[in-house]
Amino acid sequence: MTEPADRVTVLEHRVDAIEQRAELESALRLSMQHDLATIKQRQIADGALLQALHLTQNLHTNSLAEHSRVLAEHSRVLDEHSRVLDEHTDTLAEHGLKLNNLQGGVDRIIGMLDTLLEREAG
Repeated sequence: MTEPADRVTVLEHRVDAIEQRAELESALRLSMQHDLATIKQRQIADGALLQALHLTQNLHTNSLAEHSRVLAEHSRVLDEHSRVLDEHTDTLAEHGLKLNNLQGGVDRIIGMLDTLLEREAG
C-alpha cells in the first residue's frame, strides 16, 4: 500500500513544483508587461521630444533665414554708405585743393595791398 501513497506524494510534489513554476512565470509575465509599459511611455516621451526638437529647428531655421535677409539688407546699405563716403572724401579733397589755391590768391592780394599801402605811406 505504500506504493500508491508514494505515488500520491510524488504527484503532490510535482503539482507543487508546477504551481511554483506557474507563479514564477506569472510574476515574469507581470514584470515583462511592466517593462513593456515603461518602454512605451519612454517611446511616447521620446516622440514628443523629437516633435518639439523638429518645431524648434523649424523656428530657428526661419529665424536664421530672416537674420540672413536683414544682414544682406544691412550689407547693401553699408555698401551704399561706403560709396557715399568715398564721394564725400573725394569732394573734401577737391575742396582742400581749391582752398589751398584760394589761400594762395588771398596771400597774393594781401601782399599787393601791403605794397599799395607802403607806396601811399612812403
